[in-house]
Amino acid sequence: MTDSALIYSDFFADLCLRKSSEGGKSLSLKSGYGCMLRLKPAKDNWECRLFFEHPAALNPGGEYVHIGVGLLSPDIVMPGLYVGQEFELWEGQIIKVADGKVVELCYK
Repeated sequence: MTDSALIYSDFFADLCLRKSSEGGKSLSLKSGYGCMLRLKPAKDNWECRLFFEHPAALNPGGEYVHIGVGLLSPDIVMPGLYVGQEFELWEGQIIKVADGKVVELCYK
């Protein structure tokens, strides 16, 4: 992971971007991408930023990759977060960008 991923991440996750044919994005994502995090089974949405190192951009429909996730409201979200929890990433309420699973929590 890059230094920014280690510094700004509240948790690490394995993530798979959806293909555009599955309703996901057609463009790749760059580190620092902002989107909405929806924890399962809850329906609340939380703003977050994604941090990753390799490849320099994530392509839709690829394999699972290990990323860092920084929350804009960690004091609200982190107490209910646990390793193994599944989540979705959304761009607005229309485009489901990715599916993921929490693999490590960062306590600051």
